[in-house]
Amino acid sequence: MQLGLARLWNAYGVGPKAVIGHSVGEIAAAVTAGAMSVADGARLICRRSRLLRQAEGKGAMVMVGLPFEEAAGRLAGRTDLVAAISSAPGSTVLSGDVAAVEAVLNEWPAEGIVARRVASDVAFHSPHMEPLAVELAAATADLAFGAPRIPMYTTVLADPRSTPVLDSAYWAANLRDPVRLAAATQAAAQDGYRAFLEISPHPVVAHSITETIEEAGFEDVFVGTSLRRNQPERSTLLAAVGLAHCHGVEVDWSRLQPSGDLADLPPYAWQHRRHWRDASAGDDENRGHDVHSHTLLGAGTSLAGSRSRLWRTSLEDANRPYPGSHALNGVEIVPAAVLVNTFLHAVAGADGAVPVLTDVEMMHPLMTAERRQIQIVHEPPAIRLAARTPAGPGEPEPAWLVHVTASVAAPGDAAARSNGAVQGNGAARGKGAAHDHAAAHGNGVAAGRAPALPDVLPEAGTTGLTPSTPASCTGAWPRSASPRRASNGRSRRCWAEKEYYAPQSAPDTRTTRTRMTDRQVTGRRRAGRPSRRR
Repeated sequence: MQLGLARLWNAYGVGPKAVIGHSVGEIAAAVTAGAMSVADGARLICRRSRLLRQAEGKGAMVMVGLPFEEAAGRLAGRTDLVAAISSAPGSTVLSGDVAAVEAVLNEWPAEGIVARRVASDVAFHSPHMEPLAVELAAATADLAFGAPRIPMYTTVLADPRSTPVLDSAYWAANLRDPVRLAAATQAAAQDGYRAFLEISPHPVVAHSITETIEEAGFEDVFVGTSLRRNQPERSTLLAAVGLAHCHGVEVDWSRLQPSGDLADLPPYAWQHRRHWRDASAGDDENRGHDVHSHTLLGAGTSLAGSRSRLWRTSLEDANRPYPGSHALNGVEIVPAAVLVNTFLHAVAGADGAVPVLTDVEMMHPLMTAERRQIQIVHEPPAIRLAARTPAGPGEPEPAWLVHVTASVAAPGDAAARSNGAVQGNGAARGKGAAHDHAAAHGNGVAAGRAPALPDVLPEAGTTGLTPSTPASCTGAWPRSASPRRASNGRSRRCWAEKEYYAPQSAPDTRTTRTRMTDRQVTGRRRAGRPSRRR
C-alpha cells in the first residue's frame, strides 16, 4: 500500500527529497530511497509478519501524554512495560504485558496523565520482540541491502542523521528497539525541510509530526496526507495533491492535464458604475450649508407659482455648523441657537429689515450621529425644518420628521415683539429672569431698535468675550426631556439653551447670545389661543 501510494505521488510529479520511516513503515521508506529492491522489501515484510503471529494476543500498547524520557524514567527497571515509541515531544507509546497496560489506563489518568489505548494486541518494540528479532535477523540474512540514494533519517539509531547500514541486524533492531520519530522529524526540520507528506491509507503520524514541528518553533511548515478512511480514493488523493501544490510542493501539471496548461483566474466582474460626482458649473441647487455660518441653510430655490422657498443640505458629524461639541447625555445634537439662527437668516429681508420669529416650537432634537437630509421650508408666514435619513438601495423613501417650526411676524407687529418673540439679534424678548438681566445690563435687547442681524456669530477671540464657567452655561431642556424624546404627551415643552459670554474686562457683566428658555418660548401657540407660560 505505501509503495503504491508513493508511486502515485511520483506520477503527479511529487518526489521525495528525503524519507523517514515509522516502525514497519521504515521498510517502505528504504525501498523508496533505493536501499533495497521492491522484491526484497516484500520478502522482508512477509517474513517479519509471519514471525509476529507468535506474539499475537500476548501484549498491548497505550499512548500517554508524557515526554519519552519522563515515561521511560517512570518505568525504569521494569520489563513488563517499556517506553516504545517517541511520537512527539509530549506523546509516548508504551508497550508490554496486557496487565501492565491496563494498570496504566486505570491509574495514570488519576495523576492527570492522558492515557489512550492503542489498537494492537502485539507489544511491538518491547521485550516481547527479543526472541522474534533474533529469528528475523536469521531469516533476512540472504536479502540484498544497499545504501539509500536519498537522505534517510533513521528512527532506530540514536542519531537520526547517521547513515544506517541496512542489514539484517538493523531490521532486527527496527522490530525490538524504540521508535524515535520525534527526533527524526525535528532533525529534518532543522535541515531545512518544510513539507512533510504521510504516505499511508489513513493519517497516523501527521498529527505527531505537526506537534513536533510546532514545539520546535518552526513556522510555515506543511504536513500533508494521502488518503482517508471511508473517503473516495481518487478525489481524496487529488485534493491532497492540490493542497500540497498550494503549499509550495512542485506538481507536474502536464501529467495531470496533458492537453492543457494552467489557466489564469477570471478577473473580477466589475460593474463599471461611476461613483464620482461631477459638480456642474454655476449650479448651486445641490450646494450644502457653510459649516462656518452657524446655520443649516444649504442651496435655496423658489417654488414655481408661490412665495415659498426651499433650502436643502445634509448633516453629519463631519459638517456640524458650530465649533466644538454640543452633547446631551452623550448624544451630539444641534444647538437651539443654530436652529434659530438658520430661521433668522432664511427670512432676513433684502432691505436689512430685522426678522421676528413667533410661535417657535422645537419638537425633536436634531442629532448628527448619522447622515441626515435637511430641508428648511418657508411658506409665509410659517417656516419649518425637517430631516430624514437617506433611503438605502431598494428601500422606500422615509418620511420627513419636522424638528422645528416658527412663524415670521409681519413688519411692525408690536404685539409679537413684546410677547416672547425672537428678534433678529438672536435674543429672546419677554418677561423672565433672562430678559430682566439683559435689560439691566443694557445689551440693546429690552428697548429700542435691535441691531442688524450679523452674518455669522462672533468668535470669542475677536470680540473680547470668553466663555463663562460651566455653572453659568446651562441647557434649558425640561427635566423630563431626553435626546430621543423632547416632549411627552400633553406637555410639549420647548428645548433651547443659554449661552452666556462675559467680557474679560468686566467679570460681573454678562451679555447674552441667542438666549431662549422654556419660560420665554411658548410650547404651543396658535391664532386665537393665549400662550401658556411655564
